[in-house]
Amino acid sequence: MITGEDTGLDTEPAAREESQAVLSEGELQQILSRARAWLGALSRPKKSVTIDLKLNELKETDEVDWAESFEEGVRSVERAQEFGAPVLLVLDQSFSTEGKANRIIAEALALFLYQFHADQLGVLAFSRTPVWLKAVGEALTPAEVLRRFLKMEPGGYTHIESAARKALNVQQRFPNLRVVLLTDGKRTAGRDPVGLLAQLRSLWLIQPGREPGSDLSLRDWVERTNAKLRVAATISDVPRVTLDAVREILRGKP
Repeated sequence: MITGEDTGLDTEPAAREESQAVLSEGELQQILSRARAWLGALSRPKKSVTIDLKLNELKETDEVDWAESFEEGVRSVERAQEFGAPVLLVLDQSFSTEGKANRIIAEALALFLYQFHADQLGVLAFSRTPVWLKAVGEALTPAEVLRRFLKMEPGGYTHIESAARKALNVQQRFPNLRVVLLTDGKRTAGRDPVGLLAQLRSLWLIQPGREPGSDLSLRDWVERTNAKLRVAATISDVPRVTLDAVREILRGKP
């Protein structure tokens, strides 16, 4: 399990449990069902790792023949291990993402939740301040995380600077962190976040919808950082856009 000092839950998610969900439970289950349909759509690259063994562990290992290994002096075995860098989703829940953009973010969130292991993935949502929907390493089901997101109705200013600063705090704990920021790029509070975004070593931007003015900020960020930009103009674009980002993350691209 991945742990760190900046991965604890804030108190806000629990308070939101009493609020009214934006979508019905039936609609939530439909989003999850569509995301599950893409399970297994991507091959998961593996790397070969050598695990050193003590003599008294060889007998308990079914990867080698104990008697033969003892005679030949085998002290290690090779096993396949999936790429497992921590991934942080940062979701814009400000007023400008209400409506279709919020639904696109929800669909993308569900896909990400099913494509990565629970102990590998953290989810932040922000408007004026970022809050944890799922701490990195926290054992929550995709349904539980999606409910938390949907009960956090969009509203408030878009303080992208505060979200970027939070992501940098997490990167200090996990240097190989992959960050995916889903936002329309319409900053209405805080300073220009581009300097902070440039410090994130691996950054993907996913634009939900195509509202006027969004492209300018996001494309400027791409030019001034190492970010990769994907655009999900409609809900039907979400699988292609999301899985493209997932594929690059799984292949360990910075």
